[in-house]
Amino acid sequence: MSEVTLLLGKGTNVDISLSINNGDVNAPKIRYNATGNYFEYSNDGATFSPLGGTGTATLGTWENPVLVGTTRLWEDTDADAIRKKVGSNPTSMTDGTFLVEAS
Repeated sequence: MSEVTLLLGKGTNVDISLSINNGDVNAPKIRYNATGNYFEYSNDGATFSPLGGTGTATLGTWENPVLVGTTRLWEDTDADAIRKKVGSNPTSMTDGTFLVEAS
């Protein structure tokens, strides 16, 4: 089987984007981030996230927890732990129960 390669860029280490002309002010994009040496995407043309399964996940703070179904997850930096609360938003960093404690 043969392969066809589409080359973009001039052989220099710069960000390269592929934009979709959908009429939005900020068009959706896929781009190569030359500084980080990885591909990333943006559905809104402004906020980019890495493509693929590598990298780190951010849980957020108790003021802005990650929502998974009805469960909220956040980092308790004082206890070096991850906390969870089902239902309503937490009212403080220590509201909720330990999901993972530091060893």
